[in-house]
Amino acid sequence: TKVDSQADAFVKRLKNVQALAKRTTDKDLNLFDALDIMRQRSAVNEVDRVAGLAYLLQPTFIPVYKTSQDAENAWSQLMKSMDSVHRAQVLFLYPGPGLRDTEDETSWIPTWKHLMRDRNVVFPHADLSGLKPVIYIEYANVYRTHGYLLENCRVQGLQVRDQPGPTRRGTVSLTGLDTKTYKFSVVADHQYSIPEEPCVMVGNASLENWIVGRFLASGRLQKIAVLKIEFELEGPVYDQSDRKLQLLQRISQSEAFRKRYLGKWTDVDLV
Repeated sequence: TKVDSQADAFVKRLKNVQALAKRTTDKDLNLFDALDIMRQRSAVNEVDRVAGLAYLLQPTFIPVYKTSQDAENAWSQLMKSMDSVHRAQVLFLYPGPGLRDTEDETSWIPTWKHLMRDRNVVFPHADLSGLKPVIYIEYANVYRTHGYLLENCRVQGLQVRDQPGPTRRGTVSLTGLDTKTYKFSVVADHQYSIPEEPCVMVGNASLENWIVGRFLASGRLQKIAVLKIEFELEGPVYDQSDRKLQLLQRISQSEAFRKRYLGKWTDVDLV
């Protein structure tokens, strides 16, 4: 009957929320899993969804929400209070920049409306290990991360969205310690355009996930998109199901990478 089907649907939704709630004590909780659940929830007031996300993420403090509050404002408050690793997931894994004014101090953060209503947005499901935290400095109203900075890069093959499927392939040119130019294969699991012009790249701890961007006159980094570098594997290729061996292999690759190319670990302020 109609009543039975409605009851079944309610129980299914409740089980989804309960399953996610059980993971709120898990340090590997994926922000995008939580966002996907909230996107499927209905709410009388849009700010209720932001409050629900705050409950699931268990930030240091939960901002006070009012039913009359603008959801974008509530989302901005939550970004400031959430765990630094959850912010890092947005920076290093969310495929593109936020749909905001380029001079806005939080233009790297996608809008709440974009996350909830644009069904073309596919939330990433990637390995969360090795992400450098993104801290919020309240007195300066700035977000900052610590990453491996490569300057004078140039990405090619990812400017035009003409490759079929969700994954596109291109190359990035880097300068080695011997001043020679080297090329690496890169992968973009999204359709955001990356201009074929000089840019900088900031890598996370494992050097697996990279932000492509440009420095503005303010000295802050403007995010363009994200991508992954495909390292040429040396030595044994471990079983993909063994995460520990995968991590050891990535560490070996990143150490060799750092020794060969001009880069440095540094603090990067975001715009």
